[in-house]
Amino acid sequence: MNGSPNGAETTEHRADIVIVGAGAAGAMAALAAHEQGATFVGLDQLPEFGGTAIVSGGGMSVAGSSMQAEKGIEDSPDRAFHDMVDEQSEADEEWARFYYERGAEQLFGWLRAQGVEFNTITLNEGDSVPRRHVPKGVGLGLMTRLWARHGELGLDDRWHQAMTARELIRERDRVVGVLADDTEGRQHEFRGQAVVFATGGFTGNHAMVVRHSPKLAAAGRVLAGGGVGAQGKGHNILLRHGAHLVNAENFVIYVYATPDYEDPAGERGLVCRGIENAIWVNSVGERFHNEFLNGGIYGAGALLKQDPPMCWAILDHEMSGRIDVADPRYRHGPEVLRERVWQLLSESPFIAGGRTLRELAENASIPPSAFERTVNDWNELLASGADRDPRTGRKLANLQPFVEPPFYAMQFLPLARKNQGGIRTDLRCRVLSAEGRPIPGLYAAGELCGFAGGHISGSRALEGIMLGGSLFSGRVAGAWAAHEVGRPPPGHLDAEEVLARAST
Repeated sequence: MNGSPNGAETTEHRADIVIVGAGAAGAMAALAAHEQGATFVGLDQLPEFGGTAIVSGGGMSVAGSSMQAEKGIEDSPDRAFHDMVDEQSEADEEWARFYYERGAEQLFGWLRAQGVEFNTITLNEGDSVPRRHVPKGVGLGLMTRLWARHGELGLDDRWHQAMTARELIRERDRVVGVLADDTEGRQHEFRGQAVVFATGGFTGNHAMVVRHSPKLAAAGRVLAGGGVGAQGKGHNILLRHGAHLVNAENFVIYVYATPDYEDPAGERGLVCRGIENAIWVNSVGERFHNEFLNGGIYGAGALLKQDPPMCWAILDHEMSGRIDVADPRYRHGPEVLRERVWQLLSESPFIAGGRTLRELAENASIPPSAFERTVNDWNELLASGADRDPRTGRKLANLQPFVEPPFYAMQFLPLARKNQGGIRTDLRCRVLSAEGRPIPGLYAAGELCGFAGGHISGSRALEGIMLGGSLFSGRVAGAWAAHEVGRPPPGHLDAEEVLARAST
């Protein structure tokens, strides 16, 4: 115990490296630091390990993996790099190149070696081939396995949960730790020779979302959809100490999100998966998009063009029985709490029901005649045996018609799910000032940094670069922080060789 300036006793925790944040990036930073022979002490504001990653879809964008080869998928780091950067100028091309060139070995291969099992590879918006690698148990399965790995290595007791970082500790212009409070208000000092911040994004903070993206806010109602811990506290701490924030107005926007009717502020949304058979209709009762393209590139763009920017996802009773709400209140581990989902469908004022299509339309204030025509045309199209929707190009194989009442209409609004911009770092994850100089002793990784570097994906993220970038940059940050405190240089995570090879 030490005395604090206000007279209260302060508990001190010491190790080579301090890690703030126990989500995807922080977990990887800890394991990487340990691999390099450094000790760490970690803290997180949430009561349990896992952060936002534990409720994520778990997929990561990887190119040229052994799993792709096993499935006969021809891919390469260069192909993935061009899929991401050729359509925009905002992506950080050095980080993108580094990530894809090293990802198959140092992300996918490394995770497999730690016991993470992968189930499938999916094709998503912007990808020319399937490359989103999904682990068994999705985000929960991934983070459960990483926590188990901590236990196997005897590292689990180095984490302090329910501990909120408040300020950096600096000595002689160098960052050497953080001040934090526990849930009882007691003060703690976490001290080391380097600090890794992995505190996540700010898309759980509605005020920050609308402040940083007035264009998105002006388009209509937007929901906050980040994890409960994604409040931007790490951003605010680092900005006070000279860090540089870039591309903060760019978010990954989810379309398949309905307002959380239990949120008193009316600001948060619920992400709803398992609705592959749904169709989307706008406020006049018409389909407007290929619902298969429901990601942040095409799906969000189509929704934001509607007036107003909202739509209704239409399902029948059987389809509704497969809804999976990505929120801990609607799940128990991998198990969907089905009764809780039915409660959502029956109680939310943002979800309408009806025994007939006309009744549904009237309850949702959708023009009934146009709506009935839209659904009947869709059912006839499925019955025709056509391979694709001639108007939108949507593939029709294995889709079900709307036949079993009651029918439901879920109001979908744009939801800011993930930050594509963040705190700027170099290729070793050292935090950079506005002048581009590293702040001594300070590292950052994960969604705090727009997944890597500040804006690895610019404004057009391929699905899986978010979690993948967070995991990878966490690994880079932990390894190079270990080098700063005297451990060997991590050549396997050195970007210079990758970039030099790419330039020849």
